[in-house]
Amino acid sequence: MPIGVDGSTNTIKVHIFGNVLLKAEGQNTLKNHGTACIVYHNDESYKEFNAGDVLVIKEGNDDILQLIKNAKAVVTEESFDSKSVIVAKALEIPVISHAQGATSIIRGGSVITVDASNGYIY
Repeated sequence: MPIGVDGSTNTIKVHIFGNVLLKAEGQNTLKNHGTACIVYHNDESYKEFNAGDVLVIKEGNDDILQLIKNAKAVVTEESFDSKSVIVAKALEIPVISHAQGATSIIRGGSVITVDASNGYIY
């Protein structure tokens, strides 16, 4: 864009706002934000999940798969071919995989953004 030319508009695109918590592998080109809910596969933490939360998991199971349909986004420490990632992609929910340490780095209850197109969580 030319600067100072009548009839033109100068634009700026901001990619990240806030501190990057993690960089991992985005599995689609979607982006969303919400309250983080850390859910573990071997306890009853899934009962704390509310529709519209960002689901942060180490690994999935049948109970967690049921939560994905109500999640705004999914962050998992699993690989790209896990059931959790496949389900989230099929439902067109932003999903990031291989997010090593996500369940210990991200604080439950904090508002986070999941940018799956770039693989950032901030």
